[in-house]
Amino acid sequence: LSHSLKSELDKALAMAYYLEKFKEQENFDSKDLQTLFRRSKEKVPKNISDVIAKNVGKRFFEESDEKKGKSKTYYVTNTGTRFVENGFRKRK
Repeated sequence: LSHSLKSELDKALAMAYYLEKFKEQENFDSKDLQTLFRRSKEKVPKNISDVIAKNVGKRFFEESDEKKGKSKTYYVTNTGTRFVENGFRKRK
């Protein structure tokens, strides 16, 4: 991950974007993000569900209709995709 990504929210968004764009995984759950935090050698957020909920609140993630077992799944919205592709800055 880029060192410019300081917040857990941005890091989680970057990881979800990676899953979608490079691993062709449309939906993810909290365990997927925890795994990516570990693989990228980043500190795993204490409350990954809160990180996901805050990204939902920013309209970067949306809950999917699909489930993984009993876990809710999410996807990156167009708003989230544009935010990542714009270097984690809002368009002016």
